[in-house]
Amino acid sequence: DQFSRPVAGSGSVDGHHRLFAFCCIYSIFGSTFYFRFRIIYIARQILMCSSILNRVHLQGFYGVSDFILNK
Repeated sequence: DQFSRPVAGSGSVDGHHRLFAFCCIYSIFGSTFYFRFRIIYIARQILMCSSILNRVHLQGFYGVSDFILNK
């Protein structure tokens, strides 16, 4: 599973990783049934694997995603 591998390296690697993440998220817009579960799951997997994002951004996103999930 490619999401379970940590992202290491330069800003260009992070940029490509984020671009891939956005492509994955946007590709899910066609499916409304699993949309909310999928977007949060994928986003969390990416954030947990990304060692580049700092803790404040990580916690901030978790707070938002938890709010959406539990809404």
